[in-house]
Amino acid sequence: MLNITPNALRLTPCELTGAFLAKNRLSPRARARLAAAILSQQIVLTRLTVKQIAELCRVSVGMVNAARGGGHRKPADLALARAWAKATPQEQIEFVKHAGPEAVWTALIAAI
Repeated sequence: MLNITPNALRLTPCELTGAFLAKNRLSPRARARLAAAILSQQIVLTRLTVKQIAELCRVSVGMVNAARGGGHRKPADLALARAWAKATPQEQIEFVKHAGPEAVWTALIAAI
């Protein structure tokens, strides 16, 4: 249960992280009190996740990453990189055989 009580000795507001917001198991009533405390600036949000900020700004995570300068990789690129990392050495060899060594080498040189 979240109890928010004024504290005369507290000089700075209480801080909560974006991870807490995403993972807490508070009841709807407690979350409403939390929202009210955030609005009254008794609680300050820190370290919000990219997803949380994107939702607040009504844009996609990809757009936020692109605006930050990190939008060079597309989600498909990440999926391929993850699949490669999980693949066994034999599966990696089969991939190179199917894609063609020249295509893999050309992509490798272009990435460097």
